[in-house]
Amino acid sequence: MFVSPGNLTDKYTLCHKIGSGAFGNVYKAIHKATNSEVAIKMIQKSTFQNIDAKVHFDNETKIMSKLDHPLISQFYEIIESGKDYICCVSEYARNGDLLGYLNSKSTLGEREARTIFSQLVVAVQYMHDVKKVAHRDLKPENILLDKDNNIRLIDFGFSKFFSDNQLFESVCGSPAYVAPEIVTGQKYTEIADIWSLGIILYAMVVGRLPFDGETLKEQLESVAYIEPHFPNHLSNELVDLLQKMLSKDPKLRIPLNRIISHPWLKGYEEVNQIFEIFKNPVFKFESDILTQMNFLGIDTKNLEQELIMNQVNDKTISYRLLQRNKFFREVSNLLSKNLSKPVVRIEVRQQFNCPISPFARTRNANQGVRNSTVNNLNQRQNKENDSTVENANSNVEKVLPPRRRSPFISPAHTGSKPVSSVPRGMMKDAGTKRTLATTNVSPRVIRF
Repeated sequence: MFVSPGNLTDKYTLCHKIGSGAFGNVYKAIHKATNSEVAIKMIQKSTFQNIDAKVHFDNETKIMSKLDHPLISQFYEIIESGKDYICCVSEYARNGDLLGYLNSKSTLGEREARTIFSQLVVAVQYMHDVKKVAHRDLKPENILLDKDNNIRLIDFGFSKFFSDNQLFESVCGSPAYVAPEIVTGQKYTEIADIWSLGIILYAMVVGRLPFDGETLKEQLESVAYIEPHFPNHLSNELVDLLQKMLSKDPKLRIPLNRIISHPWLKGYEEVNQIFEIFKNPVFKFESDILTQMNFLGIDTKNLEQELIMNQVNDKTISYRLLQRNKFFREVSNLLSKNLSKPVVRIEVRQQFNCPISPFARTRNANQGVRNSTVNNLNQRQNKENDSTVENANSNVEKVLPPRRRSPFISPAHTGSKPVSSVPRGMMKDAGTKRTLATTNVSPRVIRF
């Protein structure tokens, strides 16, 4: 990864702090040459004395340098600023993360959820099918929203390249979003990401997570063995899609290509437009951006060749910033016209099974089943030995705080170190609003 020496303020004007991540504080900044907004994460070099943190950081920057998609946060450069800081410059998303957005609105209507979910599917399909990368930590905190609520995927510290039919063994992710095959100690594939997408979709339309428990152990048991409840206000098509995404058996879980053709998505004009715009974006060298750069006094000599060779320098960064800004201005015009219209759907006739009765939408709450699954989980935990070096000598009960039963969405932010994703939030009842009260917990590698 290219690292620029020198002073950060030579290129960027720092504005204000917008958040804190696993590695350090994140600031909004302005790229001086183009007057474009960016996000800068400032990381103390002492952080990398922890070998796990260094591996996590190196993996994330390696993955991000290979991803180039409009719905994935664009990574620009790393600047070594003085003796104390490494600064990571990436795309700025004005509306924060999806978790905060959900808490501000409690629940989303199916139309809005469909728009956000369609973009998520496109981004994950690009990762899986084009780049052969599994994200492995999909959750609302890792989905940013721009000013028009178009998504940007972030946080690729646990992402991993894979080959066809490759099995993963590393236990990672956030308990509320992790797939049951991981909870029960099985090897798994990129299909685990589809489970996480199902949890996110459920959270958007229901306003809470589908699997809960008074303790972490009960929550993981629920993930592994209990079926979720689907409220009556959800459409039958949506319930059918959620059931297929939240199949406990990964072999029966609906794949991405069938999600795209599912009746809950297929035929809606706005969804078709999202797929058309984002699914196979082709970025060609644009002469009008070259003209704009010349007007701004930015050197453009050999720029096209340097872009083809994926070089990282002041010229290519300026071009990519201006190109991304132009692309989303055009997208905003297209989608805003469509979203101002009533819902338009082309008739889709496709058979699918969905629960009609309230009974069919309710999880099995039989206490005998719950007790038996506790015993099964205990037996599995006693028999299993973690096969990965990164999880050696870790103990989840010492790491993760108990969670009380709540109808609210739980945050899963990491604390001050980037070793793993663990829940750091305890929820509180705030009347009719669904809000979060987060507390920092020292993050370590999860072991179920």
